[in-house]
Amino acid sequence: ETWFELACMTCQCLGDILLIPYYYLCGEEKPSLRYISNEVNDRILARCPSLSSFHPTCWLQNPFIAWSVMLFREQFWSYTYKREFLTAPDGGKVALDWFSEEEEEENHDDDDDDEKKGPQPDLPEDAPIMLIVSTLAGGPMSYPNCKPLSFFAQKGYRSVCYVKRGCGIQ
Repeated sequence: ETWFELACMTCQCLGDILLIPYYYLCGEEKPSLRYISNEVNDRILARCPSLSSFHPTCWLQNPFIAWSVMLFREQFWSYTYKREFLTAPDGGKVALDWFSEEEEEENHDDDDDDEKKGPQPDLPEDAPIMLIVSTLAGGPMSYPNCKPLSFFAQKGYRSVCYVKRGCGIQ
């Protein structure tokens, strides 16, 4: 990066910081919706006031600031999971990371002893399963995957994140 590009980014960040009061007071936006107008869609639209107007977070308008905040918050995330490896028919490995609220070290082993206990042992056997198939984020350690895993675990679901080949599998 050149000094000019760095100066432009700095000025943009400072400008966005100075505009926080404006974004807070006048930052409401009207989303552009494209849908087929029928009875079901009109009923859904009537029950979702967030679809008629949207007020974005006033202090995260700048993508550089939002990214920095996300990296800062990531330093304080703490959760555990139990990793279960699956071998595909072609020999490749994928993993399932079962979310756990227990205070234990992350388990990356294939130990059969842990299989008996299983993830979230206090849940009934017929508890629903929340499966998150990660996209660009790759695995359960990213914020877009970690938050829903935690949320649904608190609601009584067995929360699991599918980890694709090459994304966090050791």
